[in-house]
Amino acid sequence: MIKAVIFDFDGVILESVDVKGWAFQKLFENYPAVQARILAFHHENGGLPRSNKIRHILKEFLGLPADDAVVEAYCDRFSGLVFQRVVDSPFVPGAFEALEAFAGKLAMFVVSGTPHEEMNRIVDAKGLRKYFRGIYGSPESKTEWTRRILAENTLTPREVLWIGDAASDHRAAQPHGIRFVLRSWAGNQDVFRDLLVDFKMNDLTGLPALVSRLNKEDRS
Repeated sequence: MIKAVIFDFDGVILESVDVKGWAFQKLFENYPAVQARILAFHHENGGLPRSNKIRHILKEFLGLPADDAVVEAYCDRFSGLVFQRVVDSPFVPGAFEALEAFAGKLAMFVVSGTPHEEMNRIVDAKGLRKYFRGIYGSPESKTEWTRRILAENTLTPREVLWIGDAASDHRAAQPHGIRFVLRSWAGNQDVFRDLLVDFKMNDLTGLPALVSRLNKEDRS
């Protein structure tokens, strides 16, 4: 029986992936020659903490210093650019309805590459706190948060679904044997071309029905 669902946030609960892409380009708007590479790198590495992405862009794309103080300054600017835009982003179709359907029945968690404190602020500003047993962000990895969720809530992998749209989400679910539901959209097609997923959906409108079907199968 499914007892818990782990959600990524950007691109899974809210349609906010493009907000982050815009912010990376805005952050480096003085370097127009690498704008396309920056956006492609962002999409190819969905779920990677922004500090890792910024450090890579500075060092590998621009040949600039990327010490901790410089990266932290860029991260602070990034946060200022995206916070309200993420909060104002619409829900992925079916996402809010899934939260409502699962409320009081399943334990739900957010595991995101967004910094931990910021992720919690976004959830609060969006009025979603009541739906989640835990909201977790970077710098701790998604794989580690997933391990902790299993251990601290005495869940077996078979009792959990992981809903994500990035390779980092897939990597968090796979080592634990958790079934993975891909939210598929235009920007992650190449990333998942060679990755095996258990289920795939274009939005979350079919998620409650999937959980119901899996529970029926497990009971039979």
